[in-house]
Amino acid sequence: MRSTILPFSMIAPSNAVFERDLRRVRWLRRPRALVMYSAYLLIGIPLIEAVLFALDYFRKMAALQLDRYYSTDFDLWFVLILLATFLISAAADLYYLVVTVNSINRLIESGEWDSLRLTPIPERDLVLGKVAVAQVRGWRLMTLDMALRLCGIVVIVALAVSTTNILQVRHELSTLLDAGIILVFCAAYVLEPLWRMRTIVAVGIALSAGIRNLAFAVLAGLAAVFALHIVQFFVIGFTISSLYAITFAFAIAADRRFETHLFTSLAGLLLTGAFAFALNYYYRQVQEAALRRAFRWAFKTD
Repeated sequence: MRSTILPFSMIAPSNAVFERDLRRVRWLRRPRALVMYSAYLLIGIPLIEAVLFALDYFRKMAALQLDRYYSTDFDLWFVLILLATFLISAAADLYYLVVTVNSINRLIESGEWDSLRLTPIPERDLVLGKVAVAQVRGWRLMTLDMALRLCGIVVIVALAVSTTNILQVRHELSTLLDAGIILVFCAAYVLEPLWRMRTIVAVGIALSAGIRNLAFAVLAGLAAVFALHIVQFFVIGFTISSLYAITFAFAIAADRRFETHLFTSLAGLLLTGAFAFALNYYYRQVQEAALRRAFRWAFKTD
């Protein structure tokens, strides 16, 4: 049974065009290979990083004979991982466009697309086959992007553990709500590359079906990706500003510190959950709209 997360889930078993294009992918072209690759990166890299941090941390603590030790290496690692994540995300966005903007228009210009439409394969499956193959190609960078984000979270956790006595943390409802905020935000932060990859691939396929000139298709794709990130930043900015506004309002309205923290934590959890839902919903709406455009443009009559 194929996972609904993998690109293969959108393809009918008898899609010969998809299988033909998939054979051109040199590696990681089967479901098991993608799963194993994802497991190695998403579990192996952060786990190795955590073990190295722990060994270095306890070694320095023992040498300095301290109960807790703050290392400036955490700051350096966090900056380096943040920079690497930004570069990989930007490179991945460009790669998603490269593997999509010339996928359908090239076939239309050569006349091969009309020949494919005469096969028993449904027209919708022809487009979805191109989408799935592009997602398979983009899976490698997308997984690396997610792994780097997990590494950044490991650094933050290591910093928190090194500066906080876990046994002295007050076990209150507000503390659990704060933990929920962190977990929801981290989940959205790690899953965002998957949502973005699917969306940009759909946009690239739509532009490939609608724009015959490759140069114009590339320029349109770059503009679409830029607009996608602008709206994303607005969503993030609105969420952060709303969280600050709610925190300030509760700080004024509440008289006791416990009530202020409790209501602020509850509002923060609800707002963080709404942010994660809104970001996922935004990507899904753009993806579905792009696929509708791709279906319409790929089979329009001149």
